[in-house]
Amino acid sequence: MNRSKNNLRFVSGTLLIIGAIAVIFLYAPGYLQYADKPGKSDCVILLLGPNTEARKKEAVQLIKDGYADLLIIPANNKILTASPEKSLQTKKVNPPLEEIDLLKKTNFPVENTNIEILLARKIMDRFSFRSATFVS
Repeated sequence: MNRSKNNLRFVSGTLLIIGAIAVIFLYAPGYLQYADKPGKSDCVILLLGPNTEARKKEAVQLIKDGYADLLIIPANNKILTASPEKSLQTKKVNPPLEEIDLLKKTNFPVENTNIEILLARKIMDRFSFRSATFVS
């Protein structure tokens, strides 16, 4: 009798664990995927990564849709501005972005998100931007 109770507990515990794992696998993708609807901001910041071209298309589309007028690509040391016809052009910056301290310490192009975020922050501080939409 004692042995059958132990077997029943083992089977029940195993089924409970398998059920919990199944629930985690079903709901984890929706929980881990995070995206906000974009709002108007001072700039769009593009972070490099494995699918940079798709990210760039999304960032350009945000500019064309009027969510911001500037596209900042910190890893490439570029600021692009939207013209009235919504084409992107390199913005002339005085003094040049190279004078930001962090840029002197890195070799470009950077694909390290932490450094890109710090560079973006320095650029935003320099131009007194208070809001940004990140594309990553």
